[in-house]
Amino acid sequence: MNTKNKVPGGAATTRGLVRTALAAVGAATGNLLIWLVARAAGASMLVDAGNYSEVGAGLTVGASFVPLVVAGAVTWLLAARWPRVRGIARWAGVTLALVSCVSPFLAASGGTSWALAAMHVVGALAWYLVTAPTSKRR
Repeated sequence: MNTKNKVPGGAATTRGLVRTALAAVGAATGNLLIWLVARAAGASMLVDAGNYSEVGAGLTVGASFVPLVVAGAVTWLLAARWPRVRGIARWAGVTLALVSCVSPFLAASGGTSWALAAMHVVGALAWYLVTAPTSKRR
């Protein structure tokens, strides 16, 4: 059997990578909507990172999409060899995203901090959906 061009883990890994891509698009879209609503409501979207930086639409989409895709791909590829990795990564990622909800309140104010914290919650939900158990199909 020729295995040179196959994805490690086969169909399950391929489905996981597709789930990852879809969840990343969903998270980026959801967070962009939060950003648009926050801007329309008057949030400055300025963050104090030594000096003030504006959180723009591009940063919102990139910070939502790229980490989910990279972490999801690594998780699914590792889980093809070590299935327990997925459960560990699920709770580690959700915990990290939810604990980091505090950081916007330390670096921003008003509507900006609430919008950024909500984006972290969207990321946590997307990550959970990427790594959640799936039913086994025959």
